[in-house]
Amino acid sequence: MKIEEQILMKNWIASHNEIGLILPDGWFGRPNDNILKFVAFQMDADKLRIELEEQLLLSFVGNLQISEEEDGRNLAIGKFTECIFKRKEFGSNIFREKKYVEGVVRFVSTD
Repeated sequence: MKIEEQILMKNWIASHNEIGLILPDGWFGRPNDNILKFVAFQMDADKLRIELEEQLLLSFVGNLQISEEEDGRNLAIGKFTECIFKRKEFGSNIFREKKYVEGVVRFVSTD
């Protein structure tokens, strides 16, 4: 991941408190109904890990491309070789995991 993309991501997360999540196969939950917040993120050369509230975790591997869309309203992460979305079932201790090998993940600002 390029240093410019790391800076872009840090700044975008710092300035957007509430977000919606669009996975490669569609919205997580209903648009503008599932409002999430960032908990933590960690970046390495070819890995990115993003934790959201509600025990949601996104792990990316690959030569990622990170960019803003919609005049800075969305943050898009693409060109991954693997994206694993892990979530805890609401009201239980069961975790579900889904793997994507192509597509784009978008964080949509609701601020």
